[in-house]
Formats: sequence, structure tokens, C-alpha cells
Amino acid sequence: MYHNYIILYNTNRTDSTFEEFNDRFLEKYGEISDPLSAQAYDGLLVLVYAMSQCENSLNTDYIKNKLYELENFQGVIGSISFDQNGEVQERPIIVKTVKNGQFMPYEK
Repeated sequence: MYHNYIILYNTNRTDSTFEEFNDRFLEKYGEISDPLSAQAYDGLLVLVYAMSQCENSLNTDYIKNKLYELENFQGVIGSISFDQNGEVQERPIIVKTVKNGQFMPYEK
């Protein structure tokens, strides 16, 4: 069964992180940003931040440890934190599936 994972992405936010990103996105592409572009941007921001905390920004072990320690980093999608295994802590998503040609909430 095909599932579509939808990230809750509020384009009406007024925080500076979102507004700066969305204004630049709108200027460049002529449309409001979407969750995938925001996630990609957040991923790059997190990596740049972790690398900037390292004396040697090419030391992958140090970068990994900095990512594991990251808590409440304000990204475009929202706050980003990692757990002790390096997984992004739970973020709001909605799981949907296609039934009769329509997206419907997934039920087990």
C-alpha cells in the first residue's frame, strides 16, 4: 500500500527564520516555499551549524557528536533536536494513504 507522509508546514508563520527563508524562496522561484525545500534548507543549516562548532570542520566524528547534542535548533520547519542515536526527535507528520483516488488518513 502506498503511503504519503505529509509534514505539517504552516506557511502563515511570522517568526524571522521562516519569513527570511520564505521571502528569499518567493523572490527566487515566484511561489511560497514547500515542506521539502524547507526540510532540505534545515538540513543544510544544521550541518553548517555543527561544522561551525568544530575546530576541524572535516572531523566527521566531532560533527556527528555535535549533531547528537543539538537541541531546539530553530529551523524553517520548526525546532530541531536529535536523540542519543542521532535520530531527529519526533516532528509532527500526518500519514495518509490513497483510497479511491483520494488521500485519506492512514488507519491500521
